[in-house]
Amino acid sequence: MARNDAFIRKRKLSSQEVVRINYVLKSRAHRYIAAGRKEWLYPEESVSEPWSELRKTLLPPKDELWHFGGEMFAKFEDGHVHYQDEFGRTERERDFLKKDPPIRPLKPGDMCGCGYGRSFNACCLPKPVALRPTRERNLMLQNGIVNVLGLGRGKDWTRVRRDLTDDQISKIYSLYEGLWPLETDLLALLPKPDGIARAVYTGSIHPATITDFALGASLCFTAVVSGSI
Repeated sequence: MARNDAFIRKRKLSSQEVVRINYVLKSRAHRYIAAGRKEWLYPEESVSEPWSELRKTLLPPKDELWHFGGEMFAKFEDGHVHYQDEFGRTERERDFLKKDPPIRPLKPGDMCGCGYGRSFNACCLPKPVALRPTRERNLMLQNGIVNVLGLGRGKDWTRVRRDLTDDQISKIYSLYEGLWPLETDLLALLPKPDGIARAVYTGSIHPATITDFALGASLCFTAVVSGSI
């Protein structure tokens, strides 16, 4: 969605700004790219700015900012309502997921930010940034479930099942939906291959037999035991 009367008609891009935009387009392409000339297919060879600085190329002139921003809602005849924010995202921002960025970078002796429970030096520091995994969303879901169900107050699963309410179920689903909205690229969140065993597939198992087939195998792995039910 866009306002036709808000189109910028007076701005002219320099050749270097065009290269930067082509670089962004290529970086966001899923599979194929095309160009009128062969050399235009390789904008990364001419871009030296860090990724965070490229946004300045896409911003409108400062005296045109008042045309942009805000949320939009569109209701269709079938009753469906389409929503998007000022960035074109179709999911609302979740306030409970906001957090302040770290004040300083991690030191080697600090607890690693990926959530594995080891020091930064013994965990992700030696790895390239692109190969550093994160379990932050998983840990947030785990902590949220513990708080919603009261597991931290000494309740066992028998009491949890007996006291379970529709409101608790709704809160857990809301938390899951907030952590992994519809637009989430799940494949991009998966750990990159780095030679570390993180999971073992135990086959199709029933919850009643998990102690016999799955829990014993977890002693051999540091992260996840997965299986289908």
